[in-house]
Amino acid sequence: MLMRTDPFRELDRLAQQLMGPGTWSKPSAMPMDAYREGDEYVVAFDLPGVTADAIDIDVER
Repeated sequence: MLMRTDPFRELDRLAQQLMGPGTWSKPSAMPMDAYREGDEYVVAFDLPGVTADAIDIDVER
């Protein structure tokens, strides 16, 4: 039986496991939803365990 494998996919998976979560110098992707409602933009982040007081957002342009 012929089976296809992608060695780069496995290498990428292994690198992600070894690198662990993001750091300040190399942030990781953050799950979020972003959409527009009329003249407003709505952004919802998935931040379990983080209080709203701990979040500081700056918007440019």
